[in-house]
Amino acid sequence: MLTTIRKRLNSDEGFTLVELLVVILIIGILAAIAIPSFLNQKGKGEDASAKSAAREVATALETYYTDKGDYAATDSPTLMTALRGIEGTLPQAAAADAASGIAAGAAATGQMYVSSTATTYKIHVWSKPSGRLYEITKDATGNVSRSCYLLAATDNKGGCQNVTAGIGSW
Repeated sequence: MLTTIRKRLNSDEGFTLVELLVVILIIGILAAIAIPSFLNQKGKGEDASAKSAAREVATALETYYTDKGDYAATDSPTLMTALRGIEGTLPQAAAADAASGIAAGAAATGQMYVSSTATTYKIHVWSKPSGRLYEITKDATGNVSRSCYLLAATDNKGGCQNVTAGIGSW
């Protein structure tokens, strides 16, 4: 047994070039499969964070309604201050909302905008990396809907489902 070990240590054998190339090829294929999947996970996490923030704003608005009897405030900054008093982890407020919903996406990533009346509200939260818009709307009858808006037709769906013409639900 000791003789066999000495023979192997003293021999000049190694891997052939073909064997090395096959190993490098296998590692390259595995990397090509794993890297895009890994990179997509960060975007999914940011989209999930935006959806969670929208739900937190809705919960804060419902708490505000319980305390005040309506969703309206004297002005938007006053409402934002009141919501932050209820839930301190809300995202930064966007300076203005976009008429089309997603136009402010590039400028408002990671931010929120809330518009409300006495009986209704609309919450917009833009996802940080993609600028996708996640929206929660409550109408006067109490129906709550959740929508998401893609920036372009080529945008991947993120957390949007049933997407038609760039608008879906979540």
